[in-house]
Amino acid sequence: MFTTLETPAHAPQSAAALHLLLTQGAVFAAVYDDGMANHLPMTLHAASALGAGAERLQAQWDHDAPRLEPLHALSAAGGLTDATWRQALGRRDQEADLRAYFLRALQEQGLEAVLRAAVPTLMVGWHAHAFHGLIRLGHAVEGGTPLELGAALAAWASEWERLAEPQVPAKDLWGLDAWMAQWLPELPSWTSAAPLIQLRMREAQPTAIYQRWADALAPQSSVPALRDRLIEAACGLYLQSRNFTVLHMITALRALRVVQAWVPDTPQVQRAIGRGALAAALAARWPLPGRGVPEALREATVPEWPQLRALALAQWDEHVIKLVHACDQEDHLRPRPHWRMAAALALGCFDGARG
Repeated sequence: MFTTLETPAHAPQSAAALHLLLTQGAVFAAVYDDGMANHLPMTLHAASALGAGAERLQAQWDHDAPRLEPLHALSAAGGLTDATWRQALGRRDQEADLRAYFLRALQEQGLEAVLRAAVPTLMVGWHAHAFHGLIRLGHAVEGGTPLELGAALAAWASEWERLAEPQVPAKDLWGLDAWMAQWLPELPSWTSAAPLIQLRMREAQPTAIYQRWADALAPQSSVPALRDRLIEAACGLYLQSRNFTVLHMITALRALRVVQAWVPDTPQVQRAIGRGALAAALAARWPLPGRGVPEALREATVPEWPQLRALALAQWDEHVIKLVHACDQEDHLRPRPHWRMAAALALGCFDGARG
C-alpha cells in the first residue's frame, strides 16, 4: 500500500495526474452493476486532496476501474437543449445525451451560468441515487476537469428523482433538535431488506413515519445554517453507529456546502433537504448496531490529521477516503474533536478496543 503524502514540490505532478485520470475516466458510466455508483472520480479527487501523489492516484484507478461499465451511446432522441434537458431527468438511458448537453453548455455558457441554471432543479432531488450525484458534483467543482464537471451534472440528472410529498400536511413545525427527537425513537419500528440505500429510501417514503414527519421541520435561518446543523447531527449519529448510510449523509452535506452558492435559499429547498434527511435516516436500518466509538474512548487521544490522511491513503475503500476527506474539511472550517474521531472510526482505529 501507499502511505506517503504529496509534498508541495510534487503537488503540480499530482494535479496533472488527477486531471489526466479524470479525463480518462470520462469513458465510464455513472452506474455499474445495475445500481452501484461509479465512485472513481470522487475518490480520485478526495485522495488527491488528502495528499496522494501521482503513483497513489494511478493505483486507485487500477484498483477501481476494472469493475466499471462504459457510458452508453447517445440515444436516438436527438440532442438536448436548455429548454429540453429536464425532460431527461431520471433517465439513466439518456446519461450520454445529458453529458453531451452539459459539456456543450459549459463550453458555451461557462460554469457559473450552467450551475446557476441546473443546480436549483437538481437540488429538488438532492437525495437521488443515495446522494451520489450531489457528492460527485461537489468533488467536480473543487477539482474536476470540464469533462468531469459535465459528467457529474449528467450523473446527477440521469439518476434524479423527486421525494414524495406527504399526503397530509404537518400539524406542527419543529426546530431541528425537537424534530429529530420526535422521529428518532420511531425508526426501529420500520426496516427494509432492499440491498441499496436508494431503494430503501424509496421504500421509506410511503411509511407512516415519513408521512408524519417529513414536512414537520421548521424553516431554519438559511440553507447553509440547516446544512451546518444537519452535518453535525449526522456526525453524532455516525460516532454512535459507524453506519454506512449515515456516512453518505456526511459526504453529501459536505458537497452541499461546496455547491451552496448555486442553491436557492428557499423554504422549498429546505423542505427537500428535510425530506431527504428523514428518508436516509429510515434507510439506515434501525436500531443502529453498536459499532461506534466505545464510551470509554470518547475522551481518548485521536490521531492527528497527518496520520489520519496517511491511513486513509493506505487502503482502497472509496467511502472511507471520502469520509476522511469530508471530516478533514469540516474540521478546518469549524474545529471540533468529533471530526477526527469520526475519521478515526471509519479507519478502524477503535476496532481493537471493543469488548
